[in-house]
Amino acid sequence: MFRRSTVSTFTTLQAKRIHANEIKQTLLRTLSHDLKTPLASIIGNASLLMQKSAHDIEAQHDIALQIQMSAQRMDRLIATLLDSTRLQHAQNALKYEWCDFEDLIGVALQEFSPPDLQQRLHIHVDANLKLFWGDAGLLVRLMVNLIDNALKYTQADTPITLRVASSAHDVVLTLCNASKPISSAELSSIFDRFYRLEHSADIHGSGIGLSICKEIAQAHHGTIRAYNDPQGICFEVIFPIRRQPPDLKERP
Repeated sequence: MFRRSTVSTFTTLQAKRIHANEIKQTLLRTLSHDLKTPLASIIGNASLLMQKSAHDIEAQHDIALQIQMSAQRMDRLIATLLDSTRLQHAQNALKYEWCDFEDLIGVALQEFSPPDLQQRLHIHVDANLKLFWGDAGLLVRLMVNLIDNALKYTQADTPITLRVASSAHDVVLTLCNASKPISSAELSSIFDRFYRLEHSADIHGSGIGLSICKEIAQAHHGTIRAYNDPQGICFEVIFPIRRQPPDLKERP
C-alpha cells in the first residue's frame, strides 16, 4: 500500500513537472517571437533615422513614432508578464486601494500612441460611479490588455467603445469593437493561456493578454466573458462592489 501510494505520488509530481516545463517552453517561444518583432522594428527604424537628413523633419517624426509604438508594445508585454507573475502568488499579493475608474482609464491610455486611439476609442463612464476597492495597477493592466486586443483584431478605421457603469451591487466594464463574430468554441477558449484565434496567424500577440484579464477579474472576485454583438465582439467584466474595505489581510 505504501509503495503504491509512493509510486502514485511520484507519477503525479512527474506529470506536474512535465506540464510546467511545457508551459515554460511555450512561454519562451512566445516571448522570443513577440519581443523580437518590435525590437527589430526599433533597431531598423533607429538605423533609418540616423540616415535621414536633419531637414527632413516630417520623415524623422514618422520614424520616431514607429520606434515609440514598438517600444510601447514591448513594454505592454513585459508589464503583462510581471503582473501575471504577481497573480500566481496568494491573494495577499494584491495592493488594494480606493480606485477611480476614470483615472485608471486615463493611466491605461498613456500606454498607447495617439494614432492608435485617435477617432476610434469612445469612452462612457457613469457619472455616479463611486470609488472601487481594488488593485489599481492590475485594473489598469486589464483595461490596457482589452484595448490592445481590440486594436489588434479590428480595422484601423473601426470604432472601439469602452463603457463603465454601476448598479447597486456591481461595477460593469464593457469594451466592444467592430469585427466579425467568432464561434462559440472560440468564445469559450478565448481566455485560455496562449490561446489565439484561428485567423490570427498574421497578428502579433502572445496569447496571454486575455488570460491575464480573467485572472485579474477573478482576483477581484469578479467575472469576465466575451460575446458576439450585432456591432462586433464585446468583453464584459463585472466587479462586485464592496461598501467598505475587506479584512486587513488583503491590505498590502
